[in-house]
Amino acid sequence: MRVLNDNNEQRTEVPEVNFSEVFFWGLLSAIGFSSLLLAPLPVIVAHLRLTDPWSKVATLLGALVGLLYFELPIWTVAFEFVFALIAADLISREKSLWWVLGLPVALGVAVFCGSLTVMSAQKGVPVLAFWNQLVADWAIQLKAALPSQTTVQWDVISTLLAEQGVFLLMGILFLSLWLSIGLLAHFNAFPAGHRLGGQELRKQIAPKWLSLGFVAFFLLGILNWPFGPLFLEVFRVFSTVMFIFGTCAVSRVLSRRHVLGPIRSAVYLVSVMLGFYVVVGLGFVSPWTRSFLSEETKVL
Repeated sequence: MRVLNDNNEQRTEVPEVNFSEVFFWGLLSAIGFSSLLLAPLPVIVAHLRLTDPWSKVATLLGALVGLLYFELPIWTVAFEFVFALIAADLISREKSLWWVLGLPVALGVAVFCGSLTVMSAQKGVPVLAFWNQLVADWAIQLKAALPSQTTVQWDVISTLLAEQGVFLLMGILFLSLWLSIGLLAHFNAFPAGHRLGGQELRKQIAPKWLSLGFVAFFLLGILNWPFGPLFLEVFRVFSTVMFIFGTCAVSRVLSRRHVLGPIRSAVYLVSVMLGFYVVVGLGFVSPWTRSFLSEETKVL
């Protein structure tokens, strides 16, 4: 009887929740949904601070606030909601860095391409023609929303999106997740011993085959042959991956030299805003710069 009573007590136990905290993270999630680049950040923090199902409730509340109050497009909110929710769930289950980065990005690109295919089929036009028309419509809407004196090369932007849309999306999604994870690791938001904590991330280093493949895609991209532009777009996606490894290299150097937190923040900010390609270069050469690495460095 005692065992039966103990089981009943465990079944009726309900996790405590602060509804004001749920609303707070829901509001921050709505603000994050208004910017694709930072959409995962508040959702991830909500999953770290709240228990299930309240973390999911806060994310759903953020999506509703984004739709009803901020009047965001429903397809944008739906995409960011699923993308951020998958990433946050993987992080809460302490999956590895590249599993957290790879799965949401792969699913996001698959959903994007699938949606284009379905919508183009409904319109009865080829996928590429539908995508070009969609980009042209976006450019017109964005031009109308900006002040008339704004100087923007709309033709260049339209051509860039039409030719590189999927690859740009992959790069943005990788960068979005990495910025969120990097910020949380920098401010020690992850629990002690978490697989995405700062100490663990500093162990990441690009394998030599990846750096060599990075160069190979660049060389194949600049050659004058039919597949050159395709290899060049893949090279740009690889640049984002190398940027991630380069950021880990910068963090290792700063950590080994015991640089203070505020100075680290300034270095990271300058690296992201002004030194993107320098950080990409650091990621590329990281397999051969063992003098900056500790013995615990993990080669992927």
